[in-house]
Amino acid sequence: MTGATAPAAGGAAEPRPRKAAPIPATTGLRTGLETMADLARFSVRVVRDVPLALRLYPSEVLAQAGNLVRGSALIILFLIAVLALQSGVGGHFIFANPGINSYAGAIYSVALMRGLVEVIFGWIVAAKIGCGIVAEMGSMRINEEVDALDVMGLRSRAYLAGTRVAAAMLVLPFLFVTALLVQFQAGYLMSVHGMNTVSEGAFYEYLYLFQNLRDFITALIWGSVTGVMCVIVATFYGYNAKGGPVGVGESTARSMTVNLVLISALAVVFAQLFYGGTPNAPIGN
Repeated sequence: MTGATAPAAGGAAEPRPRKAAPIPATTGLRTGLETMADLARFSVRVVRDVPLALRLYPSEVLAQAGNLVRGSALIILFLIAVLALQSGVGGHFIFANPGINSYAGAIYSVALMRGLVEVIFGWIVAAKIGCGIVAEMGSMRINEEVDALDVMGLRSRAYLAGTRVAAAMLVLPFLFVTALLVQFQAGYLMSVHGMNTVSEGAFYEYLYLFQNLRDFITALIWGSVTGVMCVIVATFYGYNAKGGPVGVGESTARSMTVNLVLISALAVVFAQLFYGGTPNAPIGN
């Protein structure tokens, strides 16, 4: 006997288990593309909400800016200093063996200032600031606090996402410049006093010989755009979180993954855009 049922031991018919329908191979790709499209639309809207947030919620913008400085500045500066110290150790063995110790200061103007600091800065912002934003806003979403803001007549996207992006635009450029100064001084301590690679005069001579105003402006734009981009991605995943506490955790992980990819892609674009045609150095031009 064939069909959808088979006789059981007692004579009753039991349904046969059916195989699950196969998931189309293009489903994951389509979902990813839709998410990227939603992220792009949200990014445009939240940037347009920044002036509105500054006008309607200036106290919240200042509060978020204070949270960024108080909660993230020290860890960012500490990790950038560690990066510079490690670079000083590596630079000692790179330049001391062939006898060109004087060029040790150029590490911080070329390798670090032209890409490495910006990428590490973005990673730290994505992990420390971005994941915190996703967790905070995601918790508000699943607890229906975002809906409550809409019911109260507040513009939830401008109040939650716009204020945080505005705070990032105010704080992160200054924080990045401070990080640059910290890495210069940490490199000085390691190369001059720690490893005795180079004298103080030679360190500063080659440090400034391999950089100019163009390099500083490029680094400032690069680092600021990277940091603000990480905050925008975090607000997107936090504002649109769903699925309870587990969903908030998944949104946090997704925001970090997307930020890592975007930081790397942005680094390639900026490196080719600003230094692909010319190294902007006293040698090789």
